[in-house]
Amino acid sequence: AKEIIDELIKYGKVIRPWLGISYLPITPQVVSRFNLPVKSGLYVLSVIPGSPADKVGLRAKDIIRKFDGQEVKASRDLKAFISKKKVGDEVSLTILRNKETKIIRVTLGERPTE
Repeated sequence: AKEIIDELIKYGKVIRPWLGISYLPITPQVVSRFNLPVKSGLYVLSVIPGSPADKVGLRAKDIIRKFDGQEVKASRDLKAFISKKKVGDEVSLTILRNKETKIIRVTLGERPTE
C-alpha cells in the first residue's frame, strides 16, 4: 500500500507494469480449437503495436509457458507475476512457437491510461 501512495504522490497516478498482449488461458476447448501441442499456458491472440511484447518480437499464436522461470497455467498467474514487478524490470518469458521453445527477455513498460 505504501508503494501505491508513493506513486500517487510522485506521479499523480499509480504506475502499473505492462506487457501489451491479449491472450486466452489454454483449456481443452482452446487446445482443440487452435490444434495446440500443449495443454497449459497462455495462447497469445494479439500483440499491441509498440508495446513491450511487440518490441521483443512476441507474436500472435505464441504460447507463454513460463514467466521468469515460473509456470504460467492461468490468466491470474501472469497477472500476479506482473503485479509483483515494476515498470522497467526485465523478465524472461519461455514461449512455444511452432513447436520450438524460446526464451524471450522483455522489459515491462507502463500500462497506458485508458
